[in-house]
Amino acid sequence: MSLQAYKVLQSYVNKRYTTFIDTGKSHCIPSAKQFFSVSGKHQFYSRTLEKIVIHLLRDAGFIAKKIENSGRYIDKREVVTDTIGRTRIVGSAEYIPNKNVIRGMADIQAFGKGIYWEIEIKTTDRQSVEQKTHQKKVEQQGGKYSIIRSVDQFLNEFEKINNTNTTVT
Repeated sequence: MSLQAYKVLQSYVNKRYTTFIDTGKSHCIPSAKQFFSVSGKHQFYSRTLEKIVIHLLRDAGFIAKKIENSGRYIDKREVVTDTIGRTRIVGSAEYIPNKNVIRGMADIQAFGKGIYWEIEIKTTDRQSVEQKTHQKKVEQQGGKYSIIRSVDQFLNEFEKINNTNTTVT
């Protein structure tokens, strides 16, 4: 992690934990290194990276939002007690995919400086076929599409996009 990324992370952590600063418990604020450790916690890392990217985009004046493309989990299980007193779990659970989502859409959408930018957060896995197809569509329409794996990589991409002087008229 670069020094710039570390400073960005620490400022994010400080903003997130402002209540600790206000109440005099600043010693409870974790360092960026602790907050962003990835020892086997890739899902946590991915969610945290998404939050940081959205936070940085909004601070720079972009309109940014997380795209909720997951479905929902319906649990129909029940705990029952049979005639001799044993408890068992009966029933099933099912996952229902969201029907109102475009398959392959990136995790974050951002609008700013006349740019439409989709950002896919990938910490361990690869792009699916649907994501590659969607990336081509976005780029054909003049939008930007980035695959981000770390804060450093995002800062580099953000610097490139922030330095472009394209605006829509």
